[in-house]
Amino acid sequence: MSCSITRQDVSLVKSSWSLVSTNAERTGIELLRLFFKRHPDYLQLFGEFADVNVDQIEADRRVARHAIRIVKAIDTLVNNLDDEQPEKSNQLLGPLRSLVDSHVKRRSIGYDKFSNLGKILVQYIVSQQPTNAITDVKLIEQSWNKFYTLILDVVAGAEEQMRQQNC
Repeated sequence: MSCSITRQDVSLVKSSWSLVSTNAERTGIELLRLFFKRHPDYLQLFGEFADVNVDQIEADRRVARHAIRIVKAIDTLVNNLDDEQPEKSNQLLGPLRSLVDSHVKRRSIGYDKFSNLGKILVQYIVSQQPTNAITDVKLIEQSWNKFYTLILDVVAGAEEQMRQQNC
């Protein structure tokens, strides 16, 4: 990982997330809508609702259920983000590795798709901050990018482990 996550980063990630996580269904659906608008081919990776029209995603209960699971997974990661060396925290890395394993190893959803979701997630969180926020949204964006880099490091590690096992 190129930059360590500081206490200020942890605080900014947690406080900015608290503004969007209160309505898990709305937040999750909006993340998926933005994700599929930017990457329409990814919809096919979601077998349970691959037939849904992106423009009508809000009305589909299957999408809503998955959207809530996404927000709860992010919520778990954010809540387990520790002020002291988050890059080494088993509280964070345990649930993160489990999430990554279920996507990379079982569904072949890898680094590029996680990276693309991360970009949308960070943009969404930044866009939801109050316009009169005391904290500079650039700092929030930087903190989320550091946090998401940690997530991507775990994804890259899982992909490398799979490559080595398949040799």
